[in-house]
Amino acid sequence: MHQETELKFVGSEDALTSLRQSADLQELAGTRRARTLVRRAVYFDSADHLLRKAGYVLRVRSEGNSYSQTLKRLGAGDLATRPEFKSDVSDVRPELDAIPDSRVRWRITHLLKDRKLEPIFEVNTRRTKMLLTPKRNVEIEAAFDSGDIRLADTSGRSVPVNEFEIELLRGGVDELFSVARRLTKDLPLTLSVLSKPDRGFRLARNEEHKAYFSTGIQLKASTSADDAVSAIISECLHHLLNNFEVVLSGDKTEGIHQMRVALRKLRVALSLLSPEQRAPLAGMAAQVRNVARVLGDGRDYDVLLSDMIFPVAKLLGRDGEFSRLVFAIEARRARNHEAVNACLNSPGFRSLVVEIAALTYQRPWLSNASMHSMMESDVLSFARRHVHRRVLQSNKAILKSGKLKAAEMHALRIRLKKLRYTMEFFETVLPKRSSRGLLKRVSRLQTVLGKMNDAVVTRTLIRDLLSEQRVGEDASALALAGGLLIGWHGRRGVEKRIRARKQLRKLVRSDAFRKLGSHI
Repeated sequence: MHQETELKFVGSEDALTSLRQSADLQELAGTRRARTLVRRAVYFDSADHLLRKAGYVLRVRSEGNSYSQTLKRLGAGDLATRPEFKSDVSDVRPELDAIPDSRVRWRITHLLKDRKLEPIFEVNTRRTKMLLTPKRNVEIEAAFDSGDIRLADTSGRSVPVNEFEIELLRGGVDELFSVARRLTKDLPLTLSVLSKPDRGFRLARNEEHKAYFSTGIQLKASTSADDAVSAIISECLHHLLNNFEVVLSGDKTEGIHQMRVALRKLRVALSLLSPEQRAPLAGMAAQVRNVARVLGDGRDYDVLLSDMIFPVAKLLGRDGEFSRLVFAIEARRARNHEAVNACLNSPGFRSLVVEIAALTYQRPWLSNASMHSMMESDVLSFARRHVHRRVLQSNKAILKSGKLKAAEMHALRIRLKKLRYTMEFFETVLPKRSSRGLLKRVSRLQTVLGKMNDAVVTRTLIRDLLSEQRVGEDASALALAGGLLIGWHGRRGVEKRIRARKQLRKLVRSDAFRKLGSHI
């Protein structure tokens, strides 16, 4: 089995051309000449994509007159390391008997049973490779890929490929990130976690422009706390970057929301570290907050339209009176979406995602000797400690909530959100009987509090919009629609408070909440 450790960046053809011609790349390559290969790789699976669902990708690649088969295991290891099993085959058809690992071969054979393997898509690329030697005993292979991913069916649908990859051949992972920073610093190239098979299967399912939802984190009881934290941060980054191109060219509304959720989870993930361990990451945490704020501004107007205005206009049958308000909100939303695009295309964001990826390898939290033993503890003890802490914080916020005024509601909602995310991180190792029931209660309560918060945000946004309008017919129409909207949601807010109180009582009286709050 070979462990492939690489980083991939995507960008325009112009950006890749600039990189190929850069002095930094030429210096790292020295006098070695680049090699260019034309490659065709066909990806196989069952008609229902069973291998993909089980976390495997099977391809046969042709280079000249030779064929090589590769089986990759996804969802294992860290951000850029994927176990893979290679073997030579006689032609472009896969040969399961050629898989070198007997256990994996048995697993794949029994997984497929009587299902027939068929080509799903093919990747045709022109790859230019060169060897980089940043220092002695360090070798990194750089590769530029251009071409397309094309479905194997008769539709002929395809997506372009413009990628730059660097793979560590010899040396430490720190050197890989050092080279990545140096080569991409001044270029519009963004770290990508979407592999070619990821893009191919999205294309096959007509999902290339749909928002990506996190698939969760699969931790085992034998996992150390250190590896768990690394895996959690890695999944947050995957969640974030898998929605990058979606926001820029697809479902912007849901894509922005999912990127925002990913950053929220990342902040909770970083809070699993002690204050001493988090201290060196203060700059990164501030950058995460800034990006989240820009995404939040974009998201607020999406919610205002889809959840707050359109349902009310339809129920009241007064679409005409709301039309000018909708127009004003859409104009503001468009400006905020432009700000999101600018943020995601900025050097700051590109640098940030590389540094988050580096965390999963460099693990700076281990440099604190006094905390090293805690990070080596088993994941279950680590999980219980942090869930316990979040339950106590939530309980404290509940006791302070009183009549659920706006500020109290906001604080409680945040505490419950952090408790929920922490439980989701460790869901596969926590006792199912108690944790699942508590997680459902917390999620339901968080939903109600979230809708209450949306009403508060709606009042603020409407007032901001009205304050920008001059006196006149338009201003009067906007004021009328704004008043109707605020009044409607104000009345519904009373019902939500009653529901929230009931759910709060059920939460604090539940056995799981009491037990998790009373001991570690």
